[in-house]
Amino acid sequence: MTAGLRLTQAILKAAKGGKLEACKMLTERGADAHLYNKNRQNAFDAATLGRHTDCLHLLQPSDADKQAKDPTMKLTPLMEACHKGDLQQVEELLGTSDPDAESEPPPPPDKEGKAQPKLTALVFAADQGHAAIVTKLLEQTPQEGHLLSALMLAARSGNNTLAQLLLTHSPKLASSPDEKDNLAIHKAAQYGHDDVLHLLLQHKADAKAANIHGNTPLMMATRFGHSSTTGILLRNGADKNRGDDKKWSSLMRAAANGHTKVVVELLKGSGDALRLDAQDKQDTTALMAACKSGQLDTASLLLDHGADTLLPDSSGLTALHHSASAGHDLVVKALLQQPDDVVQQLAGMTDGKHMTPLMLACQNGCEGAVRLLLGSKKASAGVPAAAPAH
Repeated sequence: MTAGLRLTQAILKAAKGGKLEACKMLTERGADAHLYNKNRQNAFDAATLGRHTDCLHLLQPSDADKQAKDPTMKLTPLMEACHKGDLQQVEELLGTSDPDAESEPPPPPDKEGKAQPKLTALVFAADQGHAAIVTKLLEQTPQEGHLLSALMLAARSGNNTLAQLLLTHSPKLASSPDEKDNLAIHKAAQYGHDDVLHLLLQHKADAKAANIHGNTPLMMATRFGHSSTTGILLRNGADKNRGDDKKWSSLMRAAANGHTKVVVELLKGSGDALRLDAQDKQDTTALMAACKSGQLDTASLLLDHGADTLLPDSSGLTALHHSASAGHDLVVKALLQQPDDVVQQLAGMTDGKHMTPLMLACQNGCEGAVRLLLGSKKASAGVPAAAPAH
């Protein structure tokens, strides 16, 4: 077995198990997370299927790296030297090559049909974290758009040295949006890079900034479970109750993904009181989101802080409907431990199709939930009732 094949197998196993440190070590040794084995599996796909977010972030290639490996792309020698990290060749080429030249053909449009930014020598250098080459390229006074692309990559990778170089060269980059109105602070928050986050905040980055979908840096941090990042943003004025264009809040994102430590940060964070029972455009609450995905610890924390179990969504489904119909038995059990009158009402509430939680559990073959509901005296006392009108 060749060394390359051994590395491929090793990083695939590490990614399947969500072993972030092992993935980092193997990547540093040259393992390719996108190389398929004989079964057409690779490490990036394994991390995706396993929902191992940290590994996924580490193994996901940037646009610059993908284009450098694309045989259809026409790159200048300077771009190739920047990607390889060859400082000597970069210095030799700068006298004859245009550092602002853009890759051809342009990157394909994104899923929404919007044009993607073109790639330059600076972007390739930033993508690979070559600080010495970036320093040399900054002497050529790159265009602002190219500088912003480089800062976005630095924020995404957590390269504080590179971010400092770029912000020292052009402090206003911290407040400059990309084509989707993302700031660099969105990227730093999404990937939980607190050092870069602090640096951007020092350069007046707006912790409340929203992109074209209404997503704030706090929403990015809470979705991906970065509790320390969440705390930093809250201390710098982030709005914990704001919703995106679908009214999906930071709390809902954290609850749906079972990020209990993030919920704790939101509960104790400064500013306005956390609206536990806020509802999105489908009238989903954070408690419903946690119950639907079987997040016991998060659901229990929300219940302990008084989340309303009786609220229905736009389909008339309550938290108990969601957990019982999905077979999340431990969450069902936690809901059945609520006060007698609450459990009686919950057990009897019907959705828009006149289905109680017990009926849905039976319909979906969730035997554990059925046993819990039938075995609960409080639930058995519930009388089917129509869900409250909206």
